[in-house]
Amino acid sequence: MSDEFILLVDNDKQSVDLLKLLLEYEDYKVDAVYSAEAALSKVKFTRYSHFVLDFAMPGMKGDKLAARIRVEQPEACFMLVTGFGSALGPSVFERFDYVFEKPVNPRNIIQAIKQWHGRSGSKAVFVST
Repeated sequence: MSDEFILLVDNDKQSVDLLKLLLEYEDYKVDAVYSAEAALSKVKFTRYSHFVLDFAMPGMKGDKLAARIRVEQPEACFMLVTGFGSALGPSVFERFDYVFEKPVNPRNIIQAIKQWHGRSGSKAVFVST
Protein backbone atom coordinates (compact mmCIF):
# COMPACT_ATOMS: atom_id res chain seq x y z
CA MET A 1 0.00 0.00 0.00
CA SER A 2 1.16 3.50 -0.85
CA ASP A 3 2.15 6.05 1.79
CA GLU A 4 -0.16 8.54 0.10
CA PHE A 5 -3.38 9.36 1.95
CA ILE A 6 -6.01 11.16 -0.12
CA LEU A 7 -9.15 13.03 0.88
CA LEU A 8 -11.83 13.35 -1.81
CA VAL A 9 -14.42 16.09 -1.32
CA ASP A 10 -17.40 16.48 -3.64
CA ASN A 11 -21.14 16.73 -3.10
CA ASP A 12 -21.63 14.33 -6.06
CA LYS A 13 -21.58 11.08 -4.08
CA GLN A 14 -21.51 8.82 -7.13
CA SER A 15 -18.42 10.54 -8.60
CA VAL A 16 -16.58 10.48 -5.27
CA ASP A 17 -17.38 6.84 -4.62
CA LEU A 18 -16.22 5.78 -8.09
CA LEU A 19 -12.95 7.74 -7.83
CA LYS A 20 -12.39 6.30 -4.35
CA LEU A 21 -12.72 2.76 -5.70
CA LEU A 22 -10.30 3.46 -8.55
CA LEU A 23 -7.71 5.01 -6.23
CA GLU A 24 -8.03 2.14 -3.76
CA TYR A 25 -7.50 -0.28 -6.65
CA GLU A 26 -4.20 1.56 -7.26
CA ASP A 27 -3.30 0.86 -3.58
CA TYR A 28 -3.89 4.38 -2.26
CA LYS A 29 -5.47 4.97 1.13
CA VAL A 30 -8.54 7.16 0.55
CA ASP A 31 -11.16 8.94 2.63
CA ALA A 32 -14.22 10.44 0.95
CA VAL A 33 -16.66 13.06 2.20
CA TYR A 34 -19.53 14.87 0.53
CA SER A 35 -19.29 18.39 1.95
CA ALA A 36 -16.75 21.04 2.89
CA GLU A 37 -17.92 20.87 6.51
CA ALA A 38 -17.21 17.14 6.66
CA ALA A 39 -13.77 17.75 5.15
CA LEU A 40 -12.93 20.35 7.78
CA SER A 41 -13.92 17.87 10.50
CA LYS A 42 -11.66 15.19 8.98
CA VAL A 43 -8.58 17.41 8.71
CA LYS A 44 -8.75 18.28 12.42
CA PHE A 45 -7.64 14.74 13.23
CA THR A 46 -6.01 13.35 10.08
CA ARG A 47 -3.02 14.35 7.93
CA TYR A 48 -3.44 13.87 4.20
CA SER A 49 -0.88 13.99 1.43
CA HIS A 50 -3.42 14.95 -1.25
CA PHE A 51 -6.78 16.70 -1.44
CA VAL A 52 -9.09 16.37 -4.45
CA LEU A 53 -11.77 19.05 -4.13
CA ASP A 54 -14.77 19.95 -6.23
CA PHE A 55 -15.21 23.65 -6.90
CA ALA A 56 -19.00 24.08 -6.80
CA MET A 57 -20.24 22.68 -3.52
CA PRO A 58 -23.07 23.96 -1.33
CA GLY A 59 -21.90 25.94 1.69
CA MET A 60 -18.30 26.54 0.67
CA LYS A 61 -16.53 26.61 -2.69
CA GLY A 62 -13.50 24.40 -3.22
CA ASP A 63 -11.04 27.30 -3.34
CA LYS A 64 -12.17 28.58 0.07
CA LEU A 65 -11.95 25.06 1.47
CA ALA A 66 -8.41 24.67 0.09
CA ALA A 67 -7.35 27.95 1.69
CA ARG A 68 -8.64 26.85 5.10
CA ILE A 69 -7.04 23.40 4.92
CA ARG A 70 -3.72 24.69 3.58
CA VAL A 71 -3.22 26.68 6.80
CA GLU A 72 -3.09 23.39 8.73
CA GLN A 73 -1.57 21.14 6.06
CA PRO A 74 0.59 23.35 3.81
CA GLU A 75 2.77 20.52 2.52
CA ALA A 76 -0.14 18.65 0.92
CA CYS A 77 -1.02 18.56 -2.76
CA PHE A 78 -4.28 20.33 -3.61
CA MET A 79 -6.24 19.34 -6.71
CA LEU A 80 -9.35 21.08 -7.99
CA VAL A 81 -12.01 19.37 -10.07
CA THR A 82 -14.31 21.79 -11.87
CA GLY A 83 -16.79 22.12 -14.67
CA PHE A 84 -15.95 25.81 -14.99
CA GLY A 85 -12.53 25.28 -16.58
CA SER A 86 -10.32 28.27 -17.25
CA ALA A 87 -13.22 30.66 -16.56
CA LEU A 88 -12.34 30.54 -12.85
CA GLY A 89 -9.17 32.56 -13.31
CA PRO A 90 -5.88 32.93 -11.49
CA SER A 91 -7.28 33.91 -8.08
CA VAL A 92 -8.80 30.42 -7.83
CA PHE A 93 -5.99 28.54 -9.56
CA GLU A 94 -3.31 29.93 -7.23
CA ARG A 95 -4.75 27.87 -4.38
CA PHE A 96 -4.20 24.58 -6.22
CA ASP A 97 -1.33 22.50 -7.53
CA TYR A 98 -3.46 20.83 -10.21
CA VAL A 99 -6.76 21.84 -11.80
CA PHE A 100 -8.82 19.22 -13.65
CA GLU A 101 -11.67 20.07 -15.95
CA LYS A 102 -14.77 17.87 -15.81
CA PRO A 103 -15.33 15.26 -17.00
CA VAL A 104 -12.10 14.08 -15.39
CA ASN A 105 -10.18 11.07 -16.58
CA PRO A 106 -9.23 9.35 -13.29
CA ARG A 107 -5.90 8.34 -14.85
CA ASN A 108 -4.94 12.03 -14.92
CA ILE A 109 -5.52 12.31 -11.17
CA ILE A 110 -3.52 9.13 -10.54
CA GLN A 111 -0.68 10.48 -12.71
CA ALA A 112 -0.67 13.77 -10.78
CA ILE A 113 -0.49 11.89 -7.47
CA LYS A 114 2.49 9.89 -8.74
CA GLN A 115 4.25 13.04 -10.00
CA TRP A 116 3.74 15.05 -6.82
CA HIS A 117 6.86 15.46 -4.73
CA GLY A 118 6.26 18.55 -2.61
CA ARG A 119 6.06 21.00 -5.49
CA SER A 120 3.85 23.26 -3.39
CA GLY A 121 4.23 26.90 -4.27
CA SER A 122 4.57 26.41 -8.01
CA LYS A 123 1.89 27.43 -10.45
CA ALA A 124 -1.15 25.22 -10.97
CA VAL A 125 -1.07 22.63 -13.72
CA PHE A 126 -4.35 22.85 -15.68
CA VAL A 127 -5.48 19.51 -17.10
CA SER A 128 -8.28 19.59 -19.64
CA THR A 129 -9.99 16.51 -21.07
